[in-house]
Amino acid sequence: MQAQSRTRTRSSSNSTAAPVVQKPTVQSTAAATAPSNNSPAQSQEYLSPLEREVLDELNLARTQPTQYAAFVDEWRKYYTGKKFARPGRQSITTWDGLAALDECVNFLRSATPLPALQSAKGLHLAALDHARDLGTSGITGHRGSDGSMPEARVERFGRWMNSIGETIVYDVDTARAMVINLLIDDGVPGRGHRMNIFNPGYTVAGIAVGSQSSFGAKCVIDFVGGFAEGEAGDHQSGTSRTRQRTP
Repeated sequence: MQAQSRTRTRSSSNSTAAPVVQKPTVQSTAAATAPSNNSPAQSQEYLSPLEREVLDELNLARTQPTQYAAFVDEWRKYYTGKKFARPGRQSITTWDGLAALDECVNFLRSATPLPALQSAKGLHLAALDHARDLGTSGITGHRGSDGSMPEARVERFGRWMNSIGETIVYDVDTARAMVINLLIDDGVPGRGHRMNIFNPGYTVAGIAVGSQSSFGAKCVIDFVGGFAEGEAGDHQSGTSRTRQRTP
């Protein structure tokens, strides 16, 4: 699975981008789902079934990290050194091999559970704009074909608060496969995708999977510290806010 990460703070002009890396795309054999009280996507009719599943998987990892560690550990059998081979999928050579999986399992076993992410329609629409753009234009990264960045796209539909981050998955798979790959975060310094999922400052997520096109379907996840639907965008004078972009 390919994914991309970028971090930027409003109080400074610095931004960094993690490399796009090839990650193993594996389907877990377990069939667990998030409990109903951790599944705010269930009532969100604007989400597709796969988008609901991605939100449920993110929330299962956040609210029950010890349980999720067992799902990650199941992937051990697909590794031979740095080679990863999943039945029915093309084998790949990972950057870190089992070291990244072991690190992820240990992280999850010691992680403090976090509240479930809520869903917001405006945030979903902002993510969908970029997912469709990536699929039809063939571009990669957080800058849209119109030059827009994540915060500008979100501000078309509402007002984000405190912090914002974006994650892009270029190789759409099952919801569990995508989330576990983001958690393992093979080859990414600092494991930025994992940190986005376990950032306690994020309370709302917008998830969108673009339709299949000549450049393939993409999954875009926008995280924010808070979101007000339909309000004007970034006009909070004197407020320091953080931007983090991670595919």
